[in-house]
Amino acid sequence: MRQYRGHTAGVNCVKVAPNDNWIASADGDNNILIWDLRKADNKAHLQGHTAKVTGLSFCSNGKLLASGSLDGSIRLWDTGALRVGKPGNRYVPTRTCRVLTSFLTKNTPVFDVKFSPFNLLVGFGAYDRPH
Repeated sequence: MRQYRGHTAGVNCVKVAPNDNWIASADGDNNILIWDLRKADNKAHLQGHTAKVTGLSFCSNGKLLASGSLDGSIRLWDTGALRVGKPGNRYVPTRTCRVLTSFLTKNTPVFDVKFSPFNLLVGFGAYDRPH
């Protein structure tokens, strides 16, 4: 069993990439970290959400990561440039992934995101309108 260190708050969600080389994890401080499973190295630190990240999903080839947040946004990250097995400091990211696009809901927190088997992106949210 390996231990992964680097988050500043409790981890909310974890997803393994389809190639089994990466794992993405999100914490309560709005951070997403991508790890190299073979070396337990932190490969990327993704920032941009302004509230807790509640959902993560890799597309079928692992080159895109979607993230959803209570801030009402869904972000699509470019993970295609990450490489397995590069040497680096264990707790310092070796690369930052760029945001390809963002989608913003109107006051609706996003609770989860999923890619379909055909790489269509779906976001899930709910809003209880006050009476």
